[in-house]
Amino acid sequence: MRIEQVKTIFATLIFFFSIGSAGYAKENIKIFNYSDFGPQVIAHEIIGMEWWQWDNVGNPSPGYEYDIKVVVFKEIGLKKIMEIYPVNKSKQQDFRYLKYETAMDYLNEKINENILPEVTEILKKTRLELTNK
Repeated sequence: MRIEQVKTIFATLIFFFSIGSAGYAKENIKIFNYSDFGPQVIAHEIIGMEWWQWDNVGNPSPGYEYDIKVVVFKEIGLKKIMEIYPVNKSKQQDFRYLKYETAMDYLNEKINENILPEVTEILKKTRLELTNK
């Protein structure tokens, strides 16, 4: 075999491996908004406060919204998830990470408590989206 053939085969294998890895990861990762886990008063238990994680306090302006995403993952390690979805202060890119089982336990618990029907409906919708492939 010539060196060019070896390089081509190697490049092809890497390409197919990366496609397989990316596909595997995507079907085991779902991205949500912070609010999909309810208001801060309950959601902070598992995903922290509803302000940038690099700030000590939130914006004092009422109604100020932060674009915080929650990454729910399964069958992939936290380290890999943090590489794929890194927190970046300069880009105001804030991710919170939840294992699938932790997210489901939280959602089931809060849905069963049913303290506010409108919050329960949001949580049910999130749970349904999580369980759909």
